[in-house]
Amino acid sequence: MRMRFLAIALLSGCAALPSGQTGCAPLGMSAGEMRAMAETGFKLSETASPDALAMGMTACLGAADPIIRDGFAFEGLSKLMRAGSLEADTVDAIRTDMLARLAQPDDRAGFEKPFAALVLSEAVRVDRISPYM
Repeated sequence: MRMRFLAIALLSGCAALPSGQTGCAPLGMSAGEMRAMAETGFKLSETASPDALAMGMTACLGAADPIIRDGFAFEGLSKLMRAGSLEADTVDAIRTDMLARLAQPDDRAGFEKPFAALVLSEAVRVDRISPYM
C-alpha cells in the first residue's frame, strides 16, 4: 500500500514538501489548466488517473490563490471522494497526509491546516459510506 502511495505521489508531481511550500502542479498542470478543469467539473481524459490527480491536488491546499486552493484542490478532492472515484488506498494515504499536516507548525499563509481539516472530513465521510479504515 505505501509503495502504491509513493508511486502515485511521484507520478502526480507532488512529492511531500515542507509545510508552507507548495509543489502545486498535479499531473504537470499549469494554474490555467487547473482553473479550466475546475470550471469543467473535473473531467479527466481516459488515460488520466483520478488517484494521481487527487494526490497532486493535496499539494495545492496551501496555495495562495483561492481559485486554485478552494475551487480546484478542495472542491476537486471533495468531488473525487464523494463520487467514489478513488481507490481506498488513495483515500487512506490522503487521510494520513492530512493528519500529518495538522500536526505540523502553521504555514506562513495559514491556509494549509484549515484545508487539511476539511479534506480530512471528506476522507472520514468516505469511510462512513464505504469503510476502508
